[in-house]
Amino acid sequence: MSALVTIIIPTIGRPDYIRHTLAAVLGQDYSNLEILISDNSPSVPTASLLPQKLDPRINIISHAARLEFSEHMNLCLSAASGEYLMILSDDDLIGASYVSEMMSLFHDPQVKVAIGTQEIIGESDFSIKESQLSESQVVAGNSYVNSIMAGHVKSPVLTYFSLFARRQDILDAGGFNNYPDGSNADNYLFYSLAMSGLVGISSAWMGYRVYQASSGLSTAFVKLYRSTSMYDKDVSAMLYKRSNMSFLAQVKLRVMFKLSSRNMLLTRLRSIYKSKMSLQEYALYNLKVLFVFSFSNPFSGLFSG
Repeated sequence: MSALVTIIIPTIGRPDYIRHTLAAVLGQDYSNLEILISDNSPSVPTASLLPQKLDPRINIISHAARLEFSEHMNLCLSAASGEYLMILSDDDLIGASYVSEMMSLFHDPQVKVAIGTQEIIGESDFSIKESQLSESQVVAGNSYVNSIMAGHVKSPVLTYFSLFARRQDILDAGGFNNYPDGSNADNYLFYSLAMSGLVGISSAWMGYRVYQASSGLSTAFVKLYRSTSMYDKDVSAMLYKRSNMSFLAQVKLRVMFKLSSRNMLLTRLRSIYKSKMSLQEYALYNLKVLFVFSFSNPFSGLFSG
């Protein structure tokens, strides 16, 4: 019998989106699924937003109060029953063969995480696409992470949140770190898994919805800055513990991570947050980001743990 796969759908009460997300999940050609919908909007019960006749594979869990991102996601990991799992936002979509294509990558136990082919979809786009006919592949995690940092991947990763992995490997990696507003927690988990083995890269299609109210664009900049600083320190400690990399390779990747964080913060600061700040606050954060993520010690984390 095929292994049980849990698809975790955390929701914050978006009925117009979760119905389409759920339909995409129920349309999978891989049938041995547990669909775990975790309701993090106590004032609007998810069950009341869904069709009356629910598929028996669906399990809805509710919370008495709104949970912080990392606490919420780690509770979901604990509640999941599947040997494998993926997380899907309540407004994203996947193609009908997504799960089966991802599962085909896990014949080798050294494959620690897999990612599909992600495409940005708009606020009112509910069309589901099928995978392009191209071969999936398994690559060394260190090499793949280097390629991401250097911008050399053929299909850019838009979100690490929807990673696909063995549940036990995710738990062994520590789940989701407790960063402010959850920013970067999925990035750190993905890189931890990727750099501990092999990475599966699939042509399986995923639609990643982007709009102003989506969580990735609504986080206050002060929280994003704080979480990115914590993430930067954790990444540093993780890299310098990797025995399968030379010291020079560790330092090179460390610098690439730091510059990647700098570029992300500056891009968001200028494109999203500038209009919400005073000129003085905007200038101060620009200087802080440029200094901390360009010139601070790349060897921080070398002697931690």
